Amino acid sequence: LLPFGLRKQKRIRTAFSPAQLMHLEQAFESNKYVVGQERKTLAKKLHLTETQIKVWFQNRRTKTRRSSDGHASEPDSHAVDTPVGCLFLSMKRII
Repeated sequence: LLPFGLRKQKRIRTAFSPAQLMHLEQAFESNKYVVGQERKTLAKKLHLTETQIKVWFQNRRTKTRRSSDGHASEPDSHAVDTPVGCLFLSMKRII
């Protein structure tokens, strides 16, 4: 444990504006991987750092993968009312 004065500052979470999110989503739709000059240009345009752009794209790709794998959504409510739905839900909890 480091003395108080030598501890690293906790990183503040970036809060993207609606306009920034709109531009980021549009860029993501046209290209899932943004690198080099394209990343620099996007960062400058949105007043963000290249690292913020890089991390946003990493997180967005992860979100896309999770939702396509079916891990992001729970089964719909009427599916749980059926015996098969109940079995599926209990198996999902085990896994």
